[in-house]
Amino acid sequence: MPAAARPLPPRGDHFRGDSIARSTLGLTLAAGLALAGCAAPPAGPSQLQVVASTAVIADLARNVGGDRARVRALLPAGAEVHTFQPSPRHGEMIAGARVILSNGLGLEAFLQGLLKGAASPGALQVVLSEGISARPFVGAKAVIGTDSAAATPEHAGEGNEGGSDPHLWLSVPNAMAYVARIREAFIQADPAGADLYRRNAASYLDRLAALDQEIVEAVAAVPPPRRKLVTFHDAYGYLAERYGLEVVGFVLKSQGGEPSAAQVAQLVRAIRAQGVPAVFTEPQFNPRILELAAREAGVRVLQLYSDTLDEQSSSYVAMMQANARALVEGLR
Repeated sequence: MPAAARPLPPRGDHFRGDSIARSTLGLTLAAGLALAGCAAPPAGPSQLQVVASTAVIADLARNVGGDRARVRALLPAGAEVHTFQPSPRHGEMIAGARVILSNGLGLEAFLQGLLKGAASPGALQVVLSEGISARPFVGAKAVIGTDSAAATPEHAGEGNEGGSDPHLWLSVPNAMAYVARIREAFIQADPAGADLYRRNAASYLDRLAALDQEIVEAVAAVPPPRRKLVTFHDAYGYLAERYGLEVVGFVLKSQGGEPSAAQVAQLVRAIRAQGVPAVFTEPQFNPRILELAAREAGVRVLQLYSDTLDEQSSSYVAMMQANARALVEGLR
């Protein structure tokens, strides 16, 4: 762990005068970083062919593989992993992969059919969540803004038989464990590149260790009574546990149609009762119910990332930086 953590970069007037926000993080993104679903450069003759299920996992893998690996993500930028429907092109990507990286814990409901029908018998399939202790979903009692009698965890019925939360990477130490597993998988698949993969992974792990400490220090600026999360779905348990937050409620993904007046009123009551200063949407979901409730309750609406990247946050580091900024801005 570096001796001095680098503070998060400012974004907006609310950071003026804050010692954390006045400095820059120093973990800048390389221009032109490929987003998931964007055209990947042609493979070199000796490149390790890698397919990752999501943009977040692909970004972690690119930091380990460097130029020696060609890493492609199955989900395009901004796609919603719970409802994603693969095409024949995705089967072709799987068929050509030497290493296939997935999260597991029921996150990628679409993937099993692809692997069964297209994966090469010699492909190395790595489930990155294996070996990490997973938390259970909070369940219906913590759901607000929905009919609690009908509420079920977001990933129920998606192959997650144990009801465990797959969003492990939202705690940076878990993402570091993913990187270590990716490093070992690349070495196994391509022993000639072992030294490169070890060097790349070591450098990236140093960046992630610094990032973790910076988030800890940023959230410390939020008074403990205000460290309360109301989010769109139950994805932030690991983030809350690692960085001293409390998940007080979430809204399940809408299955179509507009939120009812009763739903909005229930959510408004819960926000007021908990003294929640802000609520958090996600870029891949319709934010309408949270926006309506927030307007009625007189609180702010901000955005957190869970399992997708976009043009504003095109890497894992940038995504977690954006989450830390939003938390400080909304809750402080």
